[in-house]
Amino acid sequence: RAIIAWRWSLEKRLARFRMMIAGIEVANFMAINLITDEKAPSWLPSDISRELFATNVVGLLVWLVTMYLELAQMLGHVSAGLGRRYFTSFRHWFDLAVLLITGILNFFLLDTTIAENNEF
Repeated sequence: RAIIAWRWSLEKRLARFRMMIAGIEVANFMAINLITDEKAPSWLPSDISRELFATNVVGLLVWLVTMYLELAQMLGHVSAGLGRRYFTSFRHWFDLAVLLITGILNFFLLDTTIAENNEF
């Protein structure tokens, strides 16, 4: 029991950091959703390029940190001889898919003409 408590004390800071990153990412996507909404509130400026660019920069920074953590986790598994365990886990594939989709969305939203286009 003491070993588990000791190991958790080492992992607690990283777990809190990852939760903070996830919270920032969710808040950022909520801001992007509000900014790119075609029926935005009247208090939101009509020229959204500056606000959208700022949220995209935050989104890309969070994405880069998350990508670094995922790559470090992948390399840690592989270097410890646990690559097979990593690549056969659904959780890791799901994390990689979320990272890929998040990165694609952030890079596409850098072009404000796409975000301002209301044609469906």
